[in-house]
Amino acid sequence: MFVILALAYVLIALPSTLASCGPIDDVTLTFYGWPDNSPPGSDNAFDCGRGKNADGNPMAGGSGTYDDPISFATATNNRNLPECAVVYVPLLHKYFRNEDDCAQCLTDWDSKGEYHIDLWTGSNTAGGGQDQINCEDNLPGGSQTIILDPPKSLPVDTTPLYDQPSNQCHTTTYSISDSSSLCAGGSKGGSPAPKTTKRTPAIQKSVKRVEMETAGSTLGADETICEEPEQPPLYFVLFFLRVIATTFYRREIKDQESKAYDEYHIILPSPIPT
Repeated sequence: MFVILALAYVLIALPSTLASCGPIDDVTLTFYGWPDNSPPGSDNAFDCGRGKNADGNPMAGGSGTYDDPISFATATNNRNLPECAVVYVPLLHKYFRNEDDCAQCLTDWDSKGEYHIDLWTGSNTAGGGQDQINCEDNLPGGSQTIILDPPKSLPVDTTPLYDQPSNQCHTTTYSISDSSSLCAGGSKGGSPAPKTTKRTPAIQKSVKRVEMETAGSTLGADETICEEPEQPPLYFVLFFLRVIATTFYRREIKDQESKAYDEYHIILPSPIPT
């Protein structure tokens, strides 16, 4: 009975990061790139195997395929989106990977429990200056659906969001007919959406640029609501199971010793007094 209860506790306590593929709705999408990264350039916080810049820091980049996802930044304490987690954005038909931190995303998560990811627009060699920033402000963002832990076979558009050499901004979006079907490897991402149905424009300024402009100030809310509930760390669960197993083992050994003693021990008569 104790073992059954312990196993049930483990299943309940396992972190939500172990969850399988599934859609997450109402995710705020914003954009950042070389000119408004903090500091400007293509440095990332996390090394997910893409490579490093000359300064030794992890490099941002990506084409949007499953094997070469584009970098994104988000709240570092959102355990549903751990470092190097891959997501799929049906609106853009691109895969993205968590490779950077984002102060505003952290504030949104801590104060409102709001998913917020900042998507990389490039490049990892040069910036597009104000033209790139203007492009980011015109890319479709706002509140969207993303797919966590997506399959590899979803439709992909590798057209860069911003192409620095040609100074082209690509704002193509795709309709979403049934995001839940995408976890089965379906292709219901839809055809390119007409421009009249383009989603809500992105927030006026990309998050990284806001961080630069508010450098030295304290970001955060006065109170915390809708915060992610704390879950017991896995090592506590394993320790709990170990204690139970040790207790049962010791009890079994003691029972066996007692049985052997009762079976083989010979009670000698008391010595005759002389």
